[in-house]
Amino acid sequence: MEDMNLKKIKDDLFNIKPKLARNIHRIKLFYILCIVSILAVSLWQMFYGDLILVLILIFISVLLSVNYFFVIKTLKSILDSTQIDTSVYKEMSLPSKEDVVTETIHNTFQRLFFDAKTQHQSLSVILCDIDYLYDIKERYGKDVANMVIEEVQKEIENSIQNSEVVFSWTGEEFLILLPRTTYDNAYKFSLSLEKRIENLSVMYDSKPIRVSLTTGVTDIENSHSIYATIRNADSKMY
Repeated sequence: MEDMNLKKIKDDLFNIKPKLARNIHRIKLFYILCIVSILAVSLWQMFYGDLILVLILIFISVLLSVNYFFVIKTLKSILDSTQIDTSVYKEMSLPSKEDVVTETIHNTFQRLFFDAKTQHQSLSVILCDIDYLYDIKERYGKDVANMVIEEVQKEIENSIQNSEVVFSWTGEEFLILLPRTTYDNAYKFSLSLEKRIENLSVMYDSKPIRVSLTTGVTDIENSHSIYATIRNADSKMY
């Protein structure tokens, strides 16, 4: 989940300091304009108005001046505390293959989520996990495990329609997005998909490797974000 927020986190880290500095500058201008305006009115009242009103205005200007120094001091201390070691994040700003894939998933899911919410349509999500992939890797090796992942992904891709999307979520998980699909239909599809994977023959050394899939199904009806939707699907896997 943190990977999907990586770009936003980096943008916030690099933008927070100049934004805070600009806000301090605006607050300074606001206080100065208020104090100058009050003093100008006080000066005018001193010659043409009520002396009591002059004293009240001067008292207000003094309070504003004291408050100004406390506010600016506090904001500057916050600004000084937001020192960022940019050398650490320069490497983060270089997009890796994983970052690009993660951003693609985020953008696609976010677009489908927004469209479904605004158009009052269904959007279901299936999170799939290849069972015992670690055991396959330990027994047959990494290359065979990767072959199993590729075969499972092909089978999932062959099972979905053109409007539906599948992503490799982690090394052994897949994320399936089903626009305009109700929860009940998504659940039925997940069961049929599990059956298809059980019948999948991944051959190694002329022997079939048994493969199975665990799925978690949810929809966006009660979700406020794509992250909450994925967490919900993950919680329903086991």
